[in-house]
Amino acid sequence: MKHFLQMGRLIAQKYYGTRGVFVQLSAYPILAEDDVLGAVPMGRMAYMTGWAANHYWARYLYTRDEAWLRETGYPVMRDCALFYLDFMKKGDDGLYHVFPSNQGEDGFSGEPKDYTDRAQVMRFARYCLRTAALASEVLNTDPELREQWRDRAEHAAGDDGRPPYRLEGLEKRFYE
Repeated sequence: MKHFLQMGRLIAQKYYGTRGVFVQLSAYPILAEDDVLGAVPMGRMAYMTGWAANHYWARYLYTRDEAWLRETGYPVMRDCALFYLDFMKKGDDGLYHVFPSNQGEDGFSGEPKDYTDRAQVMRFARYCLRTAALASEVLNTDPELREQWRDRAEHAAGDDGRPPYRLEGLEKRFYE
């Protein structure tokens, strides 16, 4: 993932104006000086960041290796969650929205509504934010970020323009 992360930090800062890392669908084992994919549909799928973070959390859940989580997993999860923290914008409805949020191989229609709060992006963003908060709790670090991540996840817009989920208990924690 090192080459993904190096280019992803560059993209997050230069193109999205965010902290953290934006993970693309593909990357090359080079030192990237710019986004090598450009703005093609495959290069702007914001769900990939959460998808990548999920692998780090899954490895921790299987191994319970806190040393690995602290040294390797959490720094990547933290950077992915920082991207979403800055990328999600609060709307007039009080919910956090994501734009652009292309998913799959949709291409672009030119209509902003077609690329706002897409289900795949919203679900991976919420899951990324929740698991980064859980990892920070395990490691007893970043309490301020943890609260911000939870706030974004709890007040995220629903998928594809639908109302946010209002679930309780385990369903609330794991529905993504």
